[in-house]
This record gives sequence, C-alpha cells and structure tokens, in this order.
Amino acid sequence: MLDQWQTAGFSDKQRAMLDFLNKVSQTPGEVREEDVELLRKTGIREEAILDGLVVCFAFDVINRIANAMDFEVWTAEDFASRARLEPRGSERYGFRA
Repeated sequence: MLDQWQTAGFSDKQRAMLDFLNKVSQTPGEVREEDVELLRKTGIREEAILDGLVVCFAFDVINRIANAMDFEVWTAEDFASRARLEPRGSERYGFRA
C-alpha cells in the first residue's frame, strides 16, 4: 500500500502528511513554511507533524546506513531458515557465558 500511497485510499489528512514527508525525504531543500502551513490548514496538529517528521527521519537514517553498508534485505523465508542456524544472544558475537 505504501508503495502506491498516492493512489491508495488514504484520507485527505493522511495524503497531505504523506505528500509532505515525501517532499522532506526526497527534496528537503525545497521544503518551505508554506508546506507546514498546508498541513495545519488540513487540520493536522503540531504534535502529529512533529511525530511524522521524527518517524520519517528515523527511516531515512536507517535506509542511508543500510545503503552505505550494502545490507541484505531478508525475505520471510530467509528469516525462517536462518533463525535455526544463527547463534543466540551473545554467542553470535563470540562471547560465552
């Protein structure tokens, strides 16, 4: 659904927030006070705007780190098969109790 957020069945408030967060994430240099004012006019509270920005920031940072480190994205099947093979807890890092 989030891959197609522009055409998914979100409310006007949700779509306004997603439009704004997309702009913040994709073209941060183009974000203006008017963009935030549009959210306010849509009825989105200041706290919700800040919450959205914090979540967007967290995902952007995680994605940038993952891209820089060339992280592999596991499928559900990968998780299931590797869960049986991976050492548990501190053993993973070579520590033994």
